[in-house]
Amino acid sequence: ELGSKYTDTPPKKISVVKVANLKSRMLLAKLSSGMGHNSYGEPAWPNDIAYIFPVLIYGLGVLILGLSVACPLEIVSPSNAFSTPLEILPEWYFLPCFNLLRVVTSKGMGVAGMVILVLIVISLCIIENASVYSNPFRRPIMMCVALTYSVFAIWLGVGSLVRIDEALPLL
Repeated sequence: ELGSKYTDTPPKKISVVKVANLKSRMLLAKLSSGMGHNSYGEPAWPNDIAYIFPVLIYGLGVLILGLSVACPLEIVSPSNAFSTPLEILPEWYFLPCFNLLRVVTSKGMGVAGMVILVLIVISLCIIENASVYSNPFRRPIMMCVALTYSVFAIWLGVGSLVRIDEALPLL
């Protein structure tokens, strides 16, 4: 069935090639060596992009520099690293540490307190693994230390949600 219009062969693709009708031999030499523009049939990536990106980066740099000179940011008041507004609160798991730093007058002592609490937790893990018992109720001293630490952390976390003068509730 040669004359059938329903065949299994896909239609042939027609490719359009733009041929530059130019008289300049130098431009024709550049085009033939791959230094031309993509409208003459050269692929856009990466040749054309390599010519455009430096211009865009330069323009963006000039724009940013011009805006920074025309509208500089003014430093109105100096910041205080130890003064945190009440609206800014850390995530819930950092609330006890946040309150401990707020309540202790010396910031060095607050950091030392946090380090000591971390060392207590690490020592709990080491001491508990030295025991032959796996039931936590058979280790009453470690259970009391862990519960005391948990209650202390919850107490500090609740206190961090209020003003500094009420930061240690029930005291």
